[in-house]
Amino acid sequence: MKNLIIAFLFTFIGFTAFAIENSTEPIKKTNIVLDEPYTEVGVEELPMPIIASFSETFPTAEINKAYVNQEKRFKLVVMLKDGTSNTIIADENGTWIK
Repeated sequence: MKNLIIAFLFTFIGFTAFAIENSTEPIKKTNIVLDEPYTEVGVEELPMPIIASFSETFPTAEINKAYVNQEKRFKLVVMLKDGTSNTIIADENGTWIK
């Protein structure tokens, strides 16, 4: 009789171990692109809001090179009045990002 009770307990414990719900959540992967590749475009191809904002913000600077990525963000390499070169980034509406 004692063996029957012990066998019943082990069987009951074994079935309840499988009935416990798995509470772990799957790992969610997130890909972050830090620097999207830019494609060079001509300065004449820049949208008018960028040109207007640039002329207003940097009246004595010149745009040497312009690049665009898939998000329509424009990277401009500009030459300042004192001869130094700088890189600025703007969206297609002429809002400066960096």
